[in-house]
Amino acid sequence: MAEKETKPNLHKGHRERMKNRYISKGFRDFEPHELIEILLYYGVPQRDTNPLAHELFNTFGSVNAVLSADREILCAVKGVSPNLATFLNLVGDIHRFCSEEAMPTGMTLRYTTDFVSFLQPRFDRLPVEQVWIVCMDVLARVVGVHQISSGSPISSEINVRRIMQLALADNASSLIIAHNHPSGIALPSEPDILATIELAKALKGVGIRLRDHLIFARDNECVSFNDSEAVQQTLEGLPFEL
Repeated sequence: MAEKETKPNLHKGHRERMKNRYISKGFRDFEPHELIEILLYYGVPQRDTNPLAHELFNTFGSVNAVLSADREILCAVKGVSPNLATFLNLVGDIHRFCSEEAMPTGMTLRYTTDFVSFLQPRFDRLPVEQVWIVCMDVLARVVGVHQISSGSPISSEINVRRIMQLALADNASSLIIAHNHPSGIALPSEPDILATIELAKALKGVGIRLRDHLIFARDNECVSFNDSEAVQQTLEGLPFEL
């Protein structure tokens, strides 16, 4: 009786080869979905993660979007367990934390484009609303970056007292405030405008200028209070100036 032919296992040793390739050549040698595949090794034991990596990349469109996706949305992808979704969220949060730590003080921010470029990474696909301030000296150099609050997907608090304390501690001459609308568009609501007026008045009282208020939304959309004609018309006649 002839022996049954055994087909070679094409996946045997694949994980080890991919890891060794990363160790020897670094991440730039990989396609985006391959980076996701390697990451999945640490959350999916003993299974071919290539199909799932393709599915995640095709669903969300980028590695960053996979790592920033809401946990419940990740779990809706076939093959993603709650534990794996938590792992991916954790990696994404650690990446954002490192990016925030790496943002240097001493940078000069003079224009709206500077403000947006500096703050955009903090809000990229963030699932909850957060408020941040950037404090600057008289030469427009960054002297402090602070998260003021982190709230629900639809609301967060602009804490005027805390902002004042931080700005004074940084010896700031001016500051930018920014927050995001994770579930909407980057247009200021009436409470946003009223809170901005209150903050500007309070800061002016201690000699600190509010230079701008930025609102970020998904897909890198951003509105500047300084650049928005609609906001300027709303503020017309009020004792407030950015």
